[in-house]
Amino acid sequence: MTDTLTSRLGLIKPTPGTSDQVDIAELNSNADFIDKNFIPSAKIINTVAAPQTIPNNAATQVLYNATAFDSYAARPEGAMADTTNDQIVIRKDGIYIVICGGNFAANAVGVRRLDLLKNGVTQGGDTALGFTGAANGLSYSTPMDCVNGDLITVKVFQNSGAGLVWDLNTFVEGNFLGVVWHGSRT
Repeated sequence: MTDTLTSRLGLIKPTPGTSDQVDIAELNSNADFIDKNFIPSAKIINTVAAPQTIPNNAATQVLYNATAFDSYAARPEGAMADTTNDQIVIRKDGIYIVICGGNFAANAVGVRRLDLLKNGVTQGGDTALGFTGAANGLSYSTPMDCVNGDLITVKVFQNSGAGLVWDLNTFVEGNFLGVVWHGSRT
């Protein structure tokens, strides 16, 4: 069998000798080179024909059913986009630009709120008064310090007096959550 960079890992002894240290250095330098230009990023969207209805006066997690893109989809660490749990899972430590948005159906009563959460804790959001005539769009974007395993989700709130549709506003890309790795934490 021919020795390759990927098979050498199994050849490294727990207490490497001088020649093994050269192999370790070569493996590490090549792994760094491979990942040097890799940018973790993912975006999830909602494409269903029947949009999600948000109950009155109850913060509710936004549902996503499709992955627009995921740079980790084929990597051994696992995908970042998790449409089963309606979240993005951070796979690499760093500073991320996180953005989310969507629309409530038009309604003049009450307020609308969109919150971006990391590990269940609100990081910020957008608020608007209800109005008629057009969908009520909300969006939020911020740089965020994240570590491997952080969970990014979105919750929305409205108090119109009844359930209100979290609307696709005709365009599926109008209801989204996305992250892009911006750089190292150190």
